Amino acid sequence: MKKNVPTWFKTWRKSLKLTQKEAAFLLGLKSRMLQNYESGSHDVPLYIRLAMASLSQGVVDYSDGLLFRPDQPLPVYASNGVAKIKAAEKAKQKAKDGHSDRDEQKKKPKKAEPKST
Repeated sequence: MKKNVPTWFKTWRKSLKLTQKEAAFLLGLKSRMLQNYESGSHDVPLYIRLAMASLSQGVVDYSDGLLFRPDQPLPVYASNGVAKIKAAEKAKQKAKDGHSDRDEQKKKPKKAEPKST
């Protein structure tokens, strides 16, 4: 299914007004894999094409026989999801580094008070 892949894949993404990061989030992919699909360097597997079809209909999840369609437009829903992932990654990195906002404040040198003469 490689023929004209970059054309139809990118057209699909742009028709939904999604960025590459947003589309990758909704499809459960890393951004790099989505870029590979858009460039045509990798074939787009059936499960991704089926997910694309569901997203085109506004369906973002399926559980217990129920389809989930968000109340907000798909780009807004995706953007919020990407923002949550970024915030979680930032918090994880901060915890890994062993820093907190209070630690940062403690490290700041105190300003020297002017000497009175």
